[in-house]
Amino acid sequence: MNHPSRKKVIISWIIEVLLLVLQLFTFYLYIPLLPYKKGKKGTILIVTDILTPPFFYFIMRHYFKKSDYQVFFYYCYNPFVSIYKHSQRLSQKLTQSDLKKITLIGHGNGGLISLSLSDEARKKIHRIITLDTPFWGSQIYRYLTFLPIFKDIVPRSEYLLTYKMNALLYEEFYPIVAWQDEWIFPETLLKFGQGRDIILDIPGRLNLILHFENIQTLVQFCDQFFIQKTTKSAPLKSKTSKKTQKT
Repeated sequence: MNHPSRKKVIISWIIEVLLLVLQLFTFYLYIPLLPYKKGKKGTILIVTDILTPPFFYFIMRHYFKKSDYQVFFYYCYNPFVSIYKHSQRLSQKLTQSDLKKITLIGHGNGGLISLSLSDEARKKIHRIITLDTPFWGSQIYRYLTFLPIFKDIVPRSEYLLTYKMNALLYEEFYPIVAWQDEWIFPETLLKFGQGRDIILDIPGRLNLILHFENIQTLVQFCDQFFIQKTTKSAPLKSKTSKKTQKT
């Protein structure tokens, strides 16, 4: 892809910085979003990033709801719980639910949860779409390894070495990445590789879930997998007037 214009990059980074400041001051506002269960097109399960308040996903929820999807959430919020423990909790929720053929959208580190799901839970997921998921880790997190969840995300961590290739076990796997991500260093760690990565030209991890252009692209990307059946309406009968003949 071509590099985005300088103007677009500058504006996108300004927005991203403002969103990061907002996240910094509101990360403690843990108020879960209600699931939307009335959609008929397909089932979306959004797995959130670490320390990202649920309301950051409100716009994404709104657009998927508007497009007639069921929308559910798993919040990968608590940094004191390891990725593997989060994965066990999600596995339990999935095996106890009636959901099938799920499209799992994992944002950031939340995408790593899908890698170590139980076999029974994995069977309920048809495709995974990851948004800036650090399959190869990030050097930034090496300063935070005293917290269980960050210990799993440093390059060559035991978790990543054991499970990162499990993404290929799913029927469909689509890693979507921003042109640049402020939390992935070096930048080469951002992409999954193997020619699978879909690169969006707006930088910033929070922009992936809050920038209208990115959300619309994501919804349209999902729409291609859910072709709605159109019902054929019966042909309209023409009304003919009966002419009375005068005898």
